[in-house]
Amino acid sequence: MKTIYKYPLLWGTTRVKLHESFSILKLATQRGAPTLWCAVDTGVFNTEIDIKMFATGEPLPEDIDEWDHIDSLLMYNDSLVWHFYWRYAID
Repeated sequence: MKTIYKYPLLWGTTRVKLHESFSILKLATQRGAPTLWCAVDTGVFNTEIDIKMFATGEPLPEDIDEWDHIDSLLMYNDSLVWHFYWRYAID
């Protein structure tokens, strides 16, 4: 069964467990914290992704081309812009 789950994101990198056929629906703030909403199959959670946030002006890692941009958020009364990327988790 498909449903929408929300995932509060931590500063830095957050690992999220999802079904392999997930789809990212929305990235926004909720109660001041960055939050991700995804449509997932609730039967099997067999995929993990990492979500990483970067501040404007922060150097990006050399492997940034392996990450997909989700969205950018204005936070703290529009005084900071954070940029969110995801990729399949690598252990």
